[in-house]
Amino acid sequence: MSPVQLRPLPRSSAPLLDRGRAARGVVDHAGARWTVDTLLEPGAHDEDRLAVFDPGGGGSIAFVVADGAGNSGRGRAAAEHVVQAREPRDPVARLRALDGDLARLGAEAAVVVGRLSLGDGRFDGAACGDVRLWIRQRGEWSLATEGVARKPLLGAGASPRAILARGVDALLCASDGLAAWNGPELAPEILAHDDRVFRLVDAVRMRSGALADDVSIVWMGRETG
Repeated sequence: MSPVQLRPLPRSSAPLLDRGRAARGVVDHAGARWTVDTLLEPGAHDEDRLAVFDPGGGGSIAFVVADGAGNSGRGRAAAEHVVQAREPRDPVARLRALDGDLARLGAEAAVVVGRLSLGDGRFDGAACGDVRLWIRQRGEWSLATEGVARKPLLGAGASPRAILARGVDALLCASDGLAAWNGPELAPEILAHDDRVFRLVDAVRMRSGALADDVSIVWMGRETG
């Protein structure tokens, strides 16, 4: 399994404070072009991590977003351990195994992991904690992580929940640092812009330009027109 080739994504106008790392990749499959954008900007704790990668077999993209907990360095270690474990074929089983790994490390994390098939838009994933995942089907956005238990986290006896969907033509996954944003159901216009990941993180900045919490974002969308 290899990482999807992402290149640094510059922004046209710098925010008040920008320590973020943004990147973009383009994947062509079966006559369709998909854009993959990521952004990771630390707030006070630097405990978010993400990865986007090719799970092998062709025609799909996998990702993981992990938000470590603890504010003591263990949260960072938890998130880093999760994103290095890139096996999305059985996401629920993988998160259950990682629950034991993190327990032995004395660390915890909220996680969403998933795999999107670019041919039919099938999504197979799993979640625990307060990392959010929105999906778009037939032009309508919905919160795929609605009802996922916030606690216990991975590493504390979590019960990962499977997320299965078909006909997905876009998705947005973000750590809880983006919690102040209303989500695409109520504010879809922000996602129509090419610099969407920068607009998203700017939407939750404090007046000083700083972030109250780390923000990590993965966007995947099929281009139209």
